[in-house]
Amino acid sequence: MEGTTEENSFNRPFPALTAAQRWHLEVNGYVVIENVLDGEQVACILEALQKLKAQFMAASDPWNTKICNCHMFGQGLLGEHSHFNHLLEADSIFLDYAANPRIVGMAEEVVGGTVRVTETQAAINRRKPGERYDGPGRYNWHRHRPQMITYIDRGLFHCTFVKGITNLTELGSDDGGTVVIAGSHKVGCPEEGIVRAAREDPSLIHRVVAPAGSTLFFCESLLHATGDVRSDKERAIIVTGYMPWNHRSGTGIEISEGFAEKVPESLHKLIFGSDLNTRLRRRTLDMTVGTADPGEYISGWSVTSTDPQSYQANDLTAPQRMRES
Repeated sequence: MEGTTEENSFNRPFPALTAAQRWHLEVNGYVVIENVLDGEQVACILEALQKLKAQFMAASDPWNTKICNCHMFGQGLLGEHSHFNHLLEADSIFLDYAANPRIVGMAEEVVGGTVRVTETQAAINRRKPGERYDGPGRYNWHRHRPQMITYIDRGLFHCTFVKGITNLTELGSDDGGTVVIAGSHKVGCPEEGIVRAAREDPSLIHRVVAPAGSTLFFCESLLHATGDVRSDKERAIIVTGYMPWNHRSGTGIEISEGFAEKVPESLHKLIFGSDLNTRLRRRTLDMTVGTADPGEYISGWSVTSTDPQSYQANDLTAPQRMRES
């Protein structure tokens, strides 16, 4: 399987973001990184996605069909929209993308620990032929509230649910790129007020404009939506969501019997998760990409004496080598 090995190791850079990229995410809740995938990688993923769409459209009822545990939805949405859910088994190239070391490294850096894949999706959409719309953005804003999934450590913001969206086509200002309300990832006030502020000052709404192969990486606490496709171009993206690897329920990942045997051992925790505590991977801004050792440690504390009046304890936070299996 291209991009993976059978070795019982999975190397990803730490940190994966430059100081400037990490600070952009800190302030805005997202960052766009160009050239995460090269032209050949983009073409191969797009070809696999178009092939998958053709398989669905050849079915008698595409919207109620399952292919390799993947299903397609989007009927009735604005424009011509095909959205795919649970991609992992549909083509090995989708697994390769979800396990892209650079993207996984970004996820672990922002989550603050080792991660697992919790969703795999893709979309192909375009405006309806002949439709012309030049009004205000029709944004279906959504997010997970920051009170539930965010925290501060070493002075930096972390989110335990993050996503990477790579565009497989070039995105211009009219091509329907993801839009976000910058800075909303940290704000816990009612969403209606945040949206009202963004409508009053549209400069608060940032739109992804980037060449094919670029990855938008963002925190799920950030208000985000799909932009209107105002051009005649087709937009194609692939999406992977990540959470701590011991997040074991409600991931939305559907796995067929026998699929685990096709996944390299080195990727099992990434794809299927682990019951072990996540291993912390937390940076400081002065670290250079790929040069730091995150160690393998947890953060904890334990009373060690059976004396009911004792405060004798061990601090379990110090870096230490820990067996992962």
